[in-house]
Amino acid sequence: MPPYDQDSCVHRTVDGDGVVLAVEGTLDDALGTVLLAAVTDAVASGSTRLDIDLSSLAAFDDAGTAALLACRDAAATINGGLHYRTCGGAGREALLAAYAGEVPGESA
Repeated sequence: MPPYDQDSCVHRTVDGDGVVLAVEGTLDDALGTVLLAAVTDAVASGSTRLDIDLSSLAAFDDAGTAALLACRDAAATINGGLHYRTCGGAGREALLAAYAGEVPGESA
């Protein structure tokens, strides 16, 4: 599995049988591509759970929200599922934008 260095802004850690991918910086097309590759690697390695930590996300754009949806699709086969870690701020806003119309009572 390829390493993800600090310059990529996606940090990978193993948590038991699962993987945590911490995203930092601006989630745009470039970072979204790195994140999707990390998700694909986690799935291929047999991870039983995948957490994407968006709590340190500074900003996002439309390509970044599309990447979150692509990550969801790529992680669909993980038995323990895909989970997001976030608090207020850009990470929460990116999720709301990505899933607008899919969560009852929420809008971007």
